[in-house]
Amino acid sequence: PPVHLQALLDHLLSPGRDIADEEAIDWCKWLVGGGRKPEDFTSKVQEYNNIKMCGLVWTANFVAYRCSTCRISQCMSLCRDCFLSGNHIAEGHDYNMFRSLAGGACD
Repeated sequence: PPVHLQALLDHLLSPGRDIADEEAIDWCKWLVGGGRKPEDFTSKVQEYNNIKMCGLVWTANFVAYRCSTCRISQCMSLCRDCFLSGNHIAEGHDYNMFRSLAGGACD
């Protein structure tokens, strides 16, 4: 990073700085947001979020799906409705159906 940016980061992220320092938090939000206000940055990022999650929570013996093509972790699971609405079959994804042993949630 440029020298001035490195100096700012060293100052903001100094181990001796209080973790709840509002000024440091505001600066970090500004830097992450590319100079935008946090609300504007969040709104812009949400424009790229095309994932639909229902949030269904299930118990043991629930039949769910995992898509190896789409997942970002080994334990991401989908309920039947979300799986079927995701075009996983039509697009030829690598997926499997399984019976949940301990329960889970639609990711």
